[in-house]
Amino acid sequence: MNTLETVGKVSKPFGREGALIINLYDTFPEEFDKREPLFASIDALAVPLFIEEFERRGHSSALVTFADFDTQERAAELVGLELSLRTDDEEADDDIIYLEKLPLFKSDGTPIA
Repeated sequence: MNTLETVGKVSKPFGREGALIINLYDTFPEEFDKREPLFASIDALAVPLFIEEFERRGHSSALVTFADFDTQERAAELVGLELSLRTDDEEADDDIIYLEKLPLFKSDGTPIA
């Protein structure tokens, strides 16, 4: 099962082409798949934001451009929003592994091979 982990916050617009400066939290991974969207909570919905460009600026910030946010005005709508990444829920994975190793028995008590 996937969950969302908060990894940063949109700080301010940068330039005129919709670029944004985001502050990266310690939870932001060093390496991540830029094809995976970041999520922002808009009207209580987790809205996917697809990355067009991503450039780290040191350890705690990055310059990012999202698809469909190609003007300074559109990008400014995201300022102040926290960003999340989808993560795998390791506990759910552990449960699946446990169930895979669970022995099965017939109704008369004999094990199923």
